Amino acid sequence: ADFTGSRFGPEDRNDHGTWCCGAIAAAANDFGVRGIAYEARLLSAKVLGDNGSGDDASIANGLRWAYVKGADVFSLSLGGGRMSESLRRMFLEVSQQPGKFIFCASGNDGGRVNYPAAWPETIAVGAVDKNGQLTKFTSRGPQLDILAPGVEILSTISGNKHGTMTGTSMATPIAAAIGGLVWAQATSSGHSERLD
Repeated sequence: ADFTGSRFGPEDRNDHGTWCCGAIAAAANDFGVRGIAYEARLLSAKVLGDNGSGDDASIANGLRWAYVKGADVFSLSLGGGRMSESLRRMFLEVSQQPGKFIFCASGNDGGRVNYPAAWPETIAVGAVDKNGQLTKFTSRGPQLDILAPGVEILSTISGNKHGTMTGTSMATPIAAAIGGLVWAQATSSGHSERLD
């Protein structure tokens, strides 16, 4: 679904969203890459415009749409220096529901953790390199919760192709996919109350 008013609708015009979706749920079909949670049901909300920028209302509407559609794990590879309190209330509302987890990219400027990742209602994700070392570009601080691979990671891009990307935007869907697998295992074994 598109929440940006783009003339291209939900079509991805810069491969960022396509890459993130592939890292989570690319099909296990022996072509290119396999998503970490390749059997997951994926909902894709376009909340940033074709130029990569957006506003709080688009993000809130996309988050609300995914929540209403039944999403349990949310992956947001976006961020900025400040976001509105009304948007935070939306994050708070979703995160307080049982079994709802919101993973957000910490940022790529090496400074403080960006919003919405800096809010305690989210799980802030930083990036590590192939040696497991925290990258210089990862935004950091006490709000940083977890780390995942984020340097030259291969995933899907438009045109039925594959390509590598680097950033906390890449680490976030990897972390979210693993979180989704943990959640699925917990719910299937009847232990989901331990995760809330």
